[in-house]
Amino acid sequence: MNFLIKYASRQPAQIALIFFFSLLIILATWQVPFSYTVNTGKGHNDSWELTKGWGDQERNDRFSYRWTIDHNTEARIPDVGWPSQVKIVGIGPRPDDNPPQVTLNARGPVKTFTASVQNSVLPPDQDERLTFEVAGPKPEFSLNANRLIISSELYKPIGDPRYLGFLVSQIQVSPQPNQFGFVVPPLAAWTGWSLVVSLLFLKFRQFGRTVIGSQQNLKWAALAGIGGLLVFSGARLAFPQWLCVNGAGIAWGTALPLLAWAVPGKYPARRLAYALWGLIAIGLLLVYYGLALAAFVATIWVVSGLLFLALALKYNFKQHLVNTGLLATLSLGAIWGLLQGQLTRSNDIPFYHLYWINELDRMIEQGNWYPRFAPDFNWGQGGMVFNYYGPMTRYLVEFGHLAGMTFSSAMMFHQVLAVIFGMVGCYFWCDELLKNRLAAILGALAFCYYPYHIGGLYESGWIGNTWAGAFLPWVFLLMTRVVRQPLNRTGPVWLGICVAGLPLNNNPQSILFMPLGGLFVAGLLFIEWRAGKLLFWRTFFNISLGAVVTIALSAFFTIPTFLELDKVGLTDAAPARNFYANWPQDLALWRALRPNMEDYAILGTLHFLLAAAGAAVLWFRQPRLRGFAVLLGGLVAVTFFFQWSISSFFWDTFPFFAMINFSSRLMAPAIVFAAPLIGALVMGKVLSTQPDAPELTAKVWPGVLGKVKWGILGAVALTALLIYASLHNLTYVYWPVKFDGTISQRALTEQVYRADVVWLPRGLKNRREIDGYFPPSFNDKLRATPADSLSWRNTGPDSFELTASLSKPGQVTVPLLWFSDSWWNVTDQTGRKYTTSVSEEGRRMMLDLDAGQYTVKVKFQDPPLRTFSNILSILTFLAIPAFLLRSYFRPKRVKPEPDEEPASLVLVASGNRSDTQT
Repeated sequence: MNFLIKYASRQPAQIALIFFFSLLIILATWQVPFSYTVNTGKGHNDSWELTKGWGDQERNDRFSYRWTIDHNTEARIPDVGWPSQVKIVGIGPRPDDNPPQVTLNARGPVKTFTASVQNSVLPPDQDERLTFEVAGPKPEFSLNANRLIISSELYKPIGDPRYLGFLVSQIQVSPQPNQFGFVVPPLAAWTGWSLVVSLLFLKFRQFGRTVIGSQQNLKWAALAGIGGLLVFSGARLAFPQWLCVNGAGIAWGTALPLLAWAVPGKYPARRLAYALWGLIAIGLLLVYYGLALAAFVATIWVVSGLLFLALALKYNFKQHLVNTGLLATLSLGAIWGLLQGQLTRSNDIPFYHLYWINELDRMIEQGNWYPRFAPDFNWGQGGMVFNYYGPMTRYLVEFGHLAGMTFSSAMMFHQVLAVIFGMVGCYFWCDELLKNRLAAILGALAFCYYPYHIGGLYESGWIGNTWAGAFLPWVFLLMTRVVRQPLNRTGPVWLGICVAGLPLNNNPQSILFMPLGGLFVAGLLFIEWRAGKLLFWRTFFNISLGAVVTIALSAFFTIPTFLELDKVGLTDAAPARNFYANWPQDLALWRALRPNMEDYAILGTLHFLLAAAGAAVLWFRQPRLRGFAVLLGGLVAVTFFFQWSISSFFWDTFPFFAMINFSSRLMAPAIVFAAPLIGALVMGKVLSTQPDAPELTAKVWPGVLGKVKWGILGAVALTALLIYASLHNLTYVYWPVKFDGTISQRALTEQVYRADVVWLPRGLKNRREIDGYFPPSFNDKLRATPADSLSWRNTGPDSFELTASLSKPGQVTVPLLWFSDSWWNVTDQTGRKYTTSVSEEGRRMMLDLDAGQYTVKVKFQDPPLRTFSNILSILTFLAIPAFLLRSYFRPKRVKPEPDEEPASLVLVASGNRSDTQT
C-alpha cells in the first residue's frame, strides 16, 4: 500500500502496477502441472470437446472409445499453456490387422506416422492401447479452444456400413516447461484475468473517491485488486481443468463489460446501456461464427446483467433502454441450450425447416430470391410448401447463412432473436397497461420463462409459431395505443406492420388472432368509452388503416395463400376432435417438463395461478385498472375454453378455424394476456418507476431500496419461481456434433417427401401414390417404334425441359405434380403453347403431343393474382419507410395560445407527436 502511495501517486500508474503485478502472479499459478484428459467414449453428443468426424460412443469389456469416421476429424483441446504435448491413446491395428496412416495436427509441428506398436511413445497398456504424441499448439491470442485434427485412412469392415479410420479412447494434454524452465500461460486468459484485476482496482478506486474519501479509497481499491487475484489463483489451483477450458472466455467475458463500465463511466446510463447491449450482440455473433465458446457470451450475459441491474436501481427503473437490456441478460436461462454450438434434436426443425431452408438456399444460388415452388421435393416432382408456409423464418435463417453462419448456427441465432424480440415487446405491452416499469419487467420475464415457449425452442421446434408468438405482444401493444391515442398518425402504420408479422410467420396464429383480436378491441373500446376518452370514428379509421397496411404489406404471400386454396388439398388436417387439449387430471404447480406439444405438462399452471392473483391485486388495489383485469382475465379464460372438447360446437360450426391443427397454439396468446396480470403482483405502494421520478444517487438508493424492498425482492422471488417452474427437469438432445444443418440435393430429392407433403394437388389423398420417382411415360404404355423416347431434366430453380421423340401422336405424363394449369408456361421449340391436364393416378402433369421431335420447356410462372399481389406489396414496402421517415423528420409545430386557434385544431396538429413513453 505504501509502495503504491509513494511510487505511484497517479491513478494510471497505480493501475499499471496492479496490471503487471497480476501478470506475474498469474504466471506463477500456471506453473502448477496437471494433465487434461478427454475420454472420447464417455462423452455425449453435446460434449464440447468432440466437434466433427466422430462416430457414436462404443465400449468393450475394458474401455470406451469412438472411431474417427471422416478423413479429417476434429476435437477441441484445452489451452493448458505453452509448450504442451498432446497424446492420443487408442488401438492402432484395425480389425483387418492393417495399421492406418495417421496425421496429427495441433497447430504445432505436424506429425505423420503408422499407428503401430513401433511408433507408440509408450509400451501397450494392459488393454493393449497404444499412445501417440504430437506437439501442442503454439501461443496464440484466442477466445476459442484449440483444435486437434486427426487425419486417417478409412476402410469399410465386412458387414459394417460405416467407413472407419482410427480408434481413439483418450486424448491427453499436458504442459511442459520450456527451455527456461517455465510454462507460458494462455495469452488470452493471462491478459484477460490481469485486465479484470486492474478494472476491479479502478472501479473501487472511483467508488471510494466519491463515497468514503480519498484516504481510505486506495486501501479499498488495493484490496479489490488483490482479492480478485486471490479468487482467480484459488480457482486456478482448485479447478485447473475447468479454467483451462473456459478461462479465456470467462476472463474476457468479465473484462469487456467492466471495461464498458469503467471507460465511459462519466456518461449517462443510456450510453452505458448501448455499450452493454453491443457486447451482448458481439458475444452472440462470436459464438455463432465459431470464434468463441458459449462460456464467453454467458459470462458477458451475467456480468452485463449485474451492471444493468446496478444501472436500473441507480436510475430507478426509469429508462426503457436499461430495462430492456436487463431483460435481455436475464433471458440467459431460456436460451442457454441455444448457445452450445449444436442444434437441438427437436420435432419440426429437422423434418421441416432445415429441408425448406436448404432448398431456399439452393434456389437463391440459382437466382430465384422468392421461390414459390420447390423443385427438389417429392423426388423431383415438386412441392408447393413455399406458397403456403410463411416465408419470414426461412429468410431470417437464410440471411444468417448468407452472412457466413452454418445453417445450424443461423437457426439457433434467429431463435435467440425471437426470444429477445418477444420479451421486449411484452415489456412495452405490460408498461402500456400498468404504467409501472418494475411490473413490466416481471411480466416480460413471465413471457420469456413460459413452459410453452421453452418447449417450442427445444422440443417442438416450430419456429414459425415461435416468431408469431413473439409478434403478439407488439400487436396488442399497438392496438392499445391506436385506441388510446387516436391522433397519432404513425400508430396505425406500425400496427399494420406488426400484424403482418403473424401471417408471414405462421398462418394458424393469424387465424387465431382474428377472433381474439376482435374481442380485445371490443373490450378496449368499451373501457375507453366508459372513461369518456373514446373518439370512435377516428379510432375506427385508424384500425381500418392498420388492416389495410397489413393486407398490402403481406399481400405477396397472404393473397395467393388464401385465394388459391382450391388448387391444393391439406391431406393431414385432423378432425376437430383430435386437436383438443389432453388436459392432465391434476393441474400440478409444476411437473417434470417433457415438452411435447400435446403433452400438457407444458401448460404453465403456475403462470396462470399467478395471473389470477395479479388480477385480484388490480381489482382491489388499482381500481382504475379493473376493466383490464376483467378483459385480460376473460381472454385467458376464452383461450382455455377453446382447448376443451366442450367447445366442439365452435369448431364444427366454423371449420375454417380448425386449420390451426393444434389447439395448444392458443397458449401463445394466452400468456400475452396473462403477462400484465402477473406483473401486477408487484404493484401497490411501490416506488414510482415513471420517467418523472427523481433520480437516485449512489449514496441514497440503498436506503430507498430498503423502503420498497418488498416490491423489488418480490419481483426477484417470483422470477426465480417462474424460471424454476419452466426449466424444472428440462432435458433435450442435440444432433451429432458434426451436423451443421446441410442437406444434400440427393436427400432433398429422395427423402423430403417424409418431411412435408401436406399441400398436395387437389384430389391426391394418399401420400404413397408419390412414394418414389416416376420417369416420363407414354400413357398408352405402347411404343410404336424403338426410336420413341422421352427425357426429363431440371433446368433451373423453377423450370424443366422435356425432350420427346414420337412416331405418332400421344399423351405424355411428366414427373411434375400438377397443381394448376395457370401456374405453368409450357412451350416447345417453335414457341407453341400447350395446355396441360392432370393424370388420375398420381395427379401429375400430362401433355398431348403430335408426332415429331420436341424440346418442351416447362416453367413455373406467376398468374395475374400473384403478379398483382407482388406489385401491391412492393409499392407498400416503398411507401411505408417514406411515410415513417417523413413523420419522424417533420418539424414539430408550436402549440398556439388558446385564443389564437381552436382547441380541436391544436389536437390535430400535435397528433403526430403524442406521448407514447417510449
